[in-house]
Amino acid sequence: ASHYDSSGGQNSALAQELAAKLGARLKPVLMAQQDNNYDCGVFVLDATRALTARLAEAEPPTGRPLHLDTLVADRQALLDRLRPLIGSGP
Repeated sequence: ASHYDSSGGQNSALAQELAAKLGARLKPVLMAQQDNNYDCGVFVLDATRALTARLAEAEPPTGRPLHLDTLVADRQALLDRLRPLIGSGP
């Protein structure tokens, strides 16, 4: 199991526990790091978007993880993408 962690290892123990329950070996993968304690959700969504885009472009899995160390998580860009789905808000 590839472990993408933007929070400097704060969830490594939980990820290891989950991998063990699934019978998987956990492999940390290079991932851009957030510089605050609240953008983890933005990183999760932007990382998922980057990974699925690579797969959609027919970048086949090679047994090596797709590194995300150059990922730029952008809260405003995410909001702009979501706005048509959630409306303009209050």
